[in-house]
Amino acid sequence: MILQKISTLRQGKGANPDLQALALGAMISSAPILNYAEWYSMIGTSDVVPEHSTAVGGSGRILNNDYTAVTTSVDTRTVTPQILGDLIRTDQALERRWGGIEGIASERARQLIAFSKGLGRYFTNQLFNGNDIAPNLHGLKSQVVAGQILSMGTNGDTVPLGNSEANVIKQQTLLEKLYELINLVPSGAQVLVMNSKAISRLTAIAREYISVTNVNDALGATQVLTSFNSIPIVNAGFAKDGTTFVIPNTETKGTSNDCTSIYAIRFGEKEDVGLATNIGLQVYDRGLVGVHYTTAVEMDVNVLVQNDKAIARLEGIRL
Repeated sequence: MILQKISTLRQGKGANPDLQALALGAMISSAPILNYAEWYSMIGTSDVVPEHSTAVGGSGRILNNDYTAVTTSVDTRTVTPQILGDLIRTDQALERRWGGIEGIASERARQLIAFSKGLGRYFTNQLFNGNDIAPNLHGLKSQVVAGQILSMGTNGDTVPLGNSEANVIKQQTLLEKLYELINLVPSGAQVLVMNSKAISRLTAIAREYISVTNVNDALGATQVLTSFNSIPIVNAGFAKDGTTFVIPNTETKGTSNDCTSIYAIRFGEKEDVGLATNIGLQVYDRGLVGVHYTTAVEMDVNVLVQNDKAIARLEGIRL
């Protein structure tokens, strides 16, 4: 289930549902991947789960002879949740000055919303780039296996604008690689995740190949490509600082250090790519501590890749 649902269904002791609703809404607004990521509930400090089954069937037999049996086994993976969250403090004087008048929104709530948007960006960065050293998450970038990685070339390759024959060939090469990337997720890629510059470049390329009466029919009201091959495109956005790309344009491929990547992901609840938690995101109202209204926002979470073929990465894209 998605984060909003699991957090609401499994309310923590002492958690504040009103503040939780504010935090969840703000967090999801800055981390659109949370509209697709699947979470499951676990108990304890770690969880042991079976990997995706690799059993393969299909053979023939001769009359009066049995089949050669396929002996199955179960391999497991262990996921250990990390504690992700933070504290936010709002001076009581600020609440008096900006939220103490009837009809004016609480300053504490306004600050919580801004804070939670930053938390959403922090979570997305951890989801992809966490180095698996506590308290960091086990990021997806380090969990993509070699057979699930495609490249634009030994040193990457540029995807320029323009309609010259050479430029069109490079644009078509990117599109072909994207189809290959999608096919590396045999259970069906659920989302394509990339940064805003990659989305913009795909949008510009799409304009050359799409002919419709109303451009909004193809590119949406904002005229930005929102899907490819009917698979939603998700903007990975920025890290907590609001300026650093979660999926940067400074990745290294061979001799090139100006590359970016695109991920194809299939999420599932305790299958494919999922997130382990106990009760999701919880928000605790600690009340007035000294001169500050204090709010604690946190959750236990880590990334679980049960099926190596549920995630693939196209690297070496130079924009």
